[in-house]
Amino acid sequence: FPDISPARFLAGATFIKGMLGLADHFVSPSRFLVDRYVDWGLAEERFSVIEHALDVAGGAPPRPLPQGKGRRSRFAYFGQLTPYKGADVLIDAVTRIPEDVWGEDSMLLVYGGNLERQPQAYQDKFAKLVESAGRRVRFCGAFQNREMPNLMRSVDWMVMPSVWWENSPIVIQEAFFHGRPILASNLGGMAEKITDEVDGLHFRSGSPEDLVDCMVRALTEPGLWDRLRGGIKRPMSHRECAQTHLELYRRLIAERSRPQPAQRDPAAMIA
Repeated sequence: FPDISPARFLAGATFIKGMLGLADHFVSPSRFLVDRYVDWGLAEERFSVIEHALDVAGGAPPRPLPQGKGRRSRFAYFGQLTPYKGADVLIDAVTRIPEDVWGEDSMLLVYGGNLERQPQAYQDKFAKLVESAGRRVRFCGAFQNREMPNLMRSVDWMVMPSVWWENSPIVIQEAFFHGRPILASNLGGMAEKITDEVDGLHFRSGSPEDLVDCMVRALTEPGLWDRLRGGIKRPMSHRECAQTHLELYRRLIAERSRPQPAQRDPAAMIA
């Protein structure tokens, strides 16, 4: 930010820390976010990590395979079509997968919007990648959260190719709730929430080549989908989340009601 002076950054940080000092406690949905604020200068003991919760009636069953055979070959992207979300990295990777591996049954479903609001250079790059991908990619438009259970019925794998830090995107909890393993960039909240080789696979952020390797494994490695699906832990429910928050609030209230140790007047200490 060459147009912003260091003094202005310092003034802004001082103001924000002063405002945050009015709070007794902070709740974060990821340890990654806590670490960022602690590195910035806030006290670690003022934070608690409570994960996002879902209020969904039931999970979507696995996608039926033709005649009980076939592959887990449907990938999906859910998110805004911005440079930071890495959808261009994903589509680039799709174009690089050999035809004999991709086959006729594979497809990438893209659920997202707002491409028209992005810089023109990114729109042009995206258009070229889409042209190269051809029939391998199907654009399904924007979606509402309430549609997720139905949309998941057509999905085997979720892909999160963000090239910038994520905190704790709710789409991770949604994918896990419906039992879909995730291929994710190896940074930020994604690397924290998705455990490599347990409930998903990590790839190097911004690397279509590394993502190709993950997708090829997804298409060719026997038993990989079932193993990763078996490693998924069910996300917290909205009731469990509310109870966790209540327990935290009650603890903080109890701590505030306790007598505080007397503090000596600094002026009285001056001889």
